[in-house]
Amino acid sequence: EARLAVEPFTARLAVLHATRRHLDDMDAILAKAEAAAHDKDEFSKWDGELHLLIARASANPLLISVYRQINHVRLHAQWDAMKEKILTPDVIAEYNRQHGGILRAIHVRDAQLAQALMAEHLEKARDDLLRAANP
Repeated sequence: EARLAVEPFTARLAVLHATRRHLDDMDAILAKAEAAAHDKDEFSKWDGELHLLIARASANPLLISVYRQINHVRLHAQWDAMKEKILTPDVIAEYNRQHGGILRAIHVRDAQLAQALMAEHLEKARDDLLRAANP
């Protein structure tokens, strides 16, 4: 829920403030996440980095700090156990497709679309977590 409260608006701000360097860095990290389709740990690392880059592109120090805290939580053993259940190659591929859509919206400077796609992505991630926690 915290991610849903913060990250869609962060994506909206990224559209407004992302520099060419931010865009290039996000594209490079997405390529690394896509290459990690069969490695849960590697994908998780690049996934967190991509979301952090979106926060950095927002140019909002408080949102960047909040996202760093979110990434810190993802280092906990509970998240490790969940990612083992959730991150199949198909799920990773879907997350990467969603990431690609978010980045395309940021590239074309469509704030409303970036915000909506980020919300959709996080709702899927939340649903996946809830299903894994309550099989």
